Amino acid sequence: MQIDPEFEPVLREMEAQVAAGLRPSIQGAVRWRGELVFDAATGDGATAEAPYVMWSSTKPLVAVALLQAVEEDLIGL
Repeated sequence: MQIDPEFEPVLREMEAQVAAGLRPSIQGAVRWRGELVFDAATGDGATAEAPYVMWSSTKPLVAVALLQAVEEDLIGL
């Protein structure tokens, strides 16, 4: 997949984190309105198809989404 110029800073940051030793590999993907607009992986053996374990990293995202819905009066606590 060719990287859209808007996502080049994201790819550079991914590569920088691997180069700095912050993580052995990193993978990222973005879908916008059903279309895959960014899909990249870098580091030791990383591929865009490789499964990554997310553990509990999605809990804060769900919490923020729920609280935004509460703030917009879409749901109640």
